[in-house]
Amino acid sequence: MKVSKQRIKQIINEEIEKLQQEEEQKSFGTVRKTAQDAKKAFRQRGDTAIDQADEYTNTERGIVQQINDLLEQLALTSDIDQGQIKMELMSIFKRLQKILKIVKKQQGGNK
Repeated sequence: MKVSKQRIKQIINEEIEKLQQEEEQKSFGTVRKTAQDAKKAFRQRGDTAIDQADEYTNTERGIVQQINDLLEQLALTSDIDQGQIKMELMSIFKRLQKILKIVKKQQGGNK
């Protein structure tokens, strides 16, 4: 049986994507941050946000803030690192990664 070069490339790309997805599933929720590290990261993110402020529309900033606020409220009121909530967040995380990948591909990596 002869396999074309195009089919071989397709198989390789499928396997790479599968490995990446498995790695993402393993790594989701395994990053740990102390309160001090989180505060430092928030400050750095704030500085970056100031630098990138003109790259977002007001509506985009509002959407990002709403999602962030909701995640913070969820973390304060429940254990988001366990059980069904973690599974739901992992699903959302993976979906957002797929959307980002599609958008980057469509826009050539801009924005």
